[in-house]
Amino acid sequence: MVHASRRKSGVARTVIAALVLSASTWVAHAQTTTLRLSSTAPPTSPWAAQLQRFATKVGEETKGTVKVELFLGGQLGNEQDTAQQVARGRIDMGAFSTGAVGLVVPEAQLAILPMYFSSIAEQDCVLDKHLFKPFDGLFASRGLKFLMFGEVGSIDLMGKRAYANPGDVKGIKAIAYNKLQQVMWNGLGANAAFMGIAEWSSALQTGVADTVATVVSFTVPSGLSKVTPVMT
Repeated sequence: MVHASRRKSGVARTVIAALVLSASTWVAHAQTTTLRLSSTAPPTSPWAAQLQRFATKVGEETKGTVKVELFLGGQLGNEQDTAQQVARGRIDMGAFSTGAVGLVVPEAQLAILPMYFSSIAEQDCVLDKHLFKPFDGLFASRGLKFLMFGEVGSIDLMGKRAYANPGDVKGIKAIAYNKLQQVMWNGLGANAAFMGIAEWSSALQTGVADTVATVVSFTVPSGLSKVTPVMT
């Protein structure tokens, strides 16, 4: 994989609600309660490893009375769909990117405004010390329990060539997985199309799309980096 360029600022954690619990599904029908957790994290990714660690700890600390069953790699569907299913109580919990969570709690997208934070340290400070409580309230108002932030890296542009300056993306076909990205792409003169994670690889392979803004911790373990070998 070629790393075309690296900016000094504007980093964004792509995961805001690493774990969100549906308030309406916490009902124990037997001695053991099983909670289904949905995530598009590739099974071999560090993100998936942390979710497995979480599931193990829940089992240990509840002495086996609560079991978290992981559905990784988008087994239950795209983030855009499963995030809303958690909100409706059809899936118990999920680990989602900020873009998917933003469909349920639009304010969450403030954490990934492109180029908004001047450094990783500034972003860490804002997320860790100032946003948890207000976000918890916003999620609660939508019938969700916000459990934690997660870190999967900064967002970069993945494609078959480098995009070294804003003019390079004018007229290209870009994947957008939330409204914020669509606004960004349209502002830069690119043509944005909404697309679920499961569709990314084929769209980029066939030329339906030229680039997607996502994180290395997803592109490498998912195999997407083989289709889009240049990271800007």
